[in-house]
Amino acid sequence: LVPGERAIVAVRHHWLSLSREIGAAIAATVLAFVVDVKVPTSEGGPMLLHNLSLLLWWGTMGWLVWTWLNWRREWFVATDKRFLLFYGFINRRVAMMPLLKVTDMTYDRSLLGRLVGYGKFMLESAGQDQALSTIDHVPDADTHYRAICTQLFGPASMLRFAPGGLPPQPPRDDDGPGDGG
Repeated sequence: LVPGERAIVAVRHHWLSLSREIGAAIAATVLAFVVDVKVPTSEGGPMLLHNLSLLLWWGTMGWLVWTWLNWRREWFVATDKRFLLFYGFINRRVAMMPLLKVTDMTYDRSLLGRLVGYGKFMLESAGQDQALSTIDHVPDADTHYRAICTQLFGPASMLRFAPGGLPPQPPRDDDGPGDGG
C-alpha cells in the first residue's frame, strides 16, 4: 500500500474456490484405489492400467498442490483509495482499480455461497473493461460488502469528489432576498 492508504478489507479467496481441484484429487484417489484393488496385476494391459492410474493420481495431486500454493498467495484488498487483487505464485501480479473509477458494484451470493459463506463482487467502471472486474469466492462477503459500501457511500465518500475535502460549494449571494440589506 502507498503511504496514507488504509486497508478496509484484506482477504484470501474462500477455500471452496479450490473445489474443482479437491474433487479431481478425490476422484483420482478413488480411481487409483479401485484399480489397485480390483484389477489383477499381470503382464501387459492390467499393469499398464495400474501405471496409468498412478500417473493420473500423481498429476492430479501435483495440480492440487500447485493450485493451493497459488491460492495461498492470492489476496483481495480494498483500501480507501482502490481495489487490488494480488495473485500468482511465481509471477506475482497485481490487478488494480481506483475507487474513483467504480461506477457500479454488484454483490451476488448463490445458494451454495450462502450455505458455506462466500460471495462475489462485480465491479464496473465508466464503459471500460478493467483487469479487476469480478472478485469471486470472497469469504464473509456480507461483512466485507458493508465495509466497502461504507467507504464508497458513507460520510467519508465525499472525499472521492474533491481530494482536499468536501465538494466545492457554489458562492453565496449575500445581496439576495431576505438578508435585510
